[in-house]
Amino acid sequence: MVSRAPMITKLAIPTLTPTQLVVVEQADLTSPIPEGIITVGAVVQISGTGTVGLRLRQSPGIDATPLFVAMENEVFIVQDGPVIKNDITWWRLASSYNENRQGWAAGQYLTVFNQP
Repeated sequence: MVSRAPMITKLAIPTLTPTQLVVVEQADLTSPIPEGIITVGAVVQISGTGTVGLRLRQSPGIDATPLFVAMENEVFIVQDGPVIKNDITWWRLASSYNENRQGWAAGQYLTVFNQP
């Protein structure tokens, strides 16, 4: 079996400030993921929505059917993404405690959750 280095695609990583992007150019798979970078498997928290919450949708895009509203500070696991649609970076999220609470969320309202 031939071992190959993984192919990495450059992606603009969403932040809470739309004008500030972090670009991952090359990943070192022997090192942990840098703090604050959203990736598949990361634990993220809904933030910046106030008391309104964030609609999680059936598919990426502002026209997709909303499934439920995630509340401020609610925590999810990233299952898929990123997908760029409507100039928004979308991530598929799933709840660790309720299999019915999963859907696509706009990345600008997500922050990586770091447990103390």
